[in-house]
Amino acid sequence: MIKKCKQCNKEFETNNINAKYCCRECLYKTLNKKISLRCLNCGKEFSVSPYHKNRKYCCKECANNGQKLKKGEHTKKWNRIKLICKQCGKEFEVQNYRKNEAMFCSRECAYKYSDNGFSTESEKIRKNKDYKIWREMVFERDDWTCQKCLERGFELNAHHIENFSNNEELRFNIDNGITLCRECHYKFHKVYGFNNNNIFQLKEFLAVGQEA
Repeated sequence: MIKKCKQCNKEFETNNINAKYCCRECLYKTLNKKISLRCLNCGKEFSVSPYHKNRKYCCKECANNGQKLKKGEHTKKWNRIKLICKQCGKEFEVQNYRKNEAMFCSRECAYKYSDNGFSTESEKIRKNKDYKIWREMVFERDDWTCQKCLERGFELNAHHIENFSNNEELRFNIDNGITLCRECHYKFHKVYGFNNNNIFQLKEFLAVGQEA
């Protein structure tokens, strides 16, 4: 196969699928370059070669201290914060990176908030056999794949295109359903709400990010 050297941009032939450089000289030149990183323990900046770009600590002492921290204690993504549920007022915890998305402590609270609380009758419909069959048929038709991000078989939701509460005759129509993963389903309702959802909103939602 023909590949391009990451250092000199020269094309070279190799049988190694992981090859990045045409010769040892180019490899050494790359390793001699320095990049700046910030220590996760003390915050100090330190320089390393690109070969060690995944290094997290500036020295052994910081590495030992860092390992003693609980997982995620020094990483913003995994810090947990407390929020108040918009529906029941109960305090709940989420990871820090979801602070602008999470509004409810549970899916039940999200449903209740969306339509001023689903009626007891509506809640029963969502739990009955016909509804479960409808969900399975939607998933099977879409090959268990989120139609927005194309993630397959991961926390899937069956979304009603014309919303559930206002379209009784379409509740179990397979053509009125589409497979979305939990995250994409949440993003849709965050943008368009839970009331009066329709096909135009869905088309707009699916088109976002696909123009390029």
